[in-house]
Amino acid sequence: LRRPPRGVRHVRRAARLTSFRAGDVAVLRYLWFGRPFWSIPPRVVEDDAERTVVWVAPGTRYHRPARRLTMTEIAANEWTSVDHPWTGNGTLMISRPAEPYSLWLFWNDEGEHASWYVNLELPWQRTELGFDSRDHQLDIVVRADRSWQWKDEDELRDAVAAGLLTAGEADDIRADGERVVAQLDRLLPTGFENWQPA
Repeated sequence: LRRPPRGVRHVRRAARLTSFRAGDVAVLRYLWFGRPFWSIPPRVVEDDAERTVVWVAPGTRYHRPARRLTMTEIAANEWTSVDHPWTGNGTLMISRPAEPYSLWLFWNDEGEHASWYVNLELPWQRTELGFDSRDHQLDIVVRADRSWQWKDEDELRDAVAAGLLTAGEADDIRADGERVVAQLDRLLPTGFENWQPA
């Protein structure tokens, strides 16, 4: 496990696995084959029984492969993750217990809310340093006007071809996405669209 960067509070030990405090760094890891494919150290905004909200500030250093990999390359399990800066204007991520997605918020250069992003994934699993998940390849982009579109449908298809997912798992993932789309009016807005980091 990677430790939080120097100068930030260490989160509480795994024996408790209680909620994190606002301002803690809780490492979010997306795993393949039990090892981190992406490892991001966001700041906790809130964490309770109903939801976890974390903030990835612009320029945050995180780890992922040096370039975007094909599903076949991921399946080969020979990749390594290297240091990168988080690009853009920062990302707020909201996860709810047992939900197979997290909801990401993005802002434009003027600081206005620009879009939402539904990252289909395994529900976040609490760890001693933060949360673990696994990306499900298929995503949903929702614009500020609530129009939406699928993203990375080809990656979901390729994940099945590469043996990373079964056809049945891919069907379940798409069904999860369809359930999210059906309740967008209830999920959005999140209440964080005008949020600003302290």
